[in-house]
Amino acid sequence: MAAPSISPQTIVLVEQNLAATLALASRVYIINNGHIVHEGPAAELKAQPGLLLHHLGVRIRCVAGRGGLRVSPG
Repeated sequence: MAAPSISPQTIVLVEQNLAATLALASRVYIINNGHIVHEGPAAELKAQPGLLLHHLGVRIRCVAGRGGLRVSPG
C-alpha cells in the first residue's frame, strides 16, 4: 500500500509574541492599522533587525545557549 500524499498547508497565525512567531513561521506579514507594511521570510527579519526597529520599534537578539530570541523595546 502506498503512503498517502501530504500536500503543503498554510496556517495563518496572528500573534503578538514576536520571538515565538519568528521561531515558528517561514513567512511574516507585519500589519499596521489594517495595512500590510512588510511581508517576507522570517529569516529576513532575523537577518535585518532594522526592519523590526522601523516597523515595530523593537530589537531582537539571540539568547546564547538557548537557541532563542529575546525581543526588547527599541
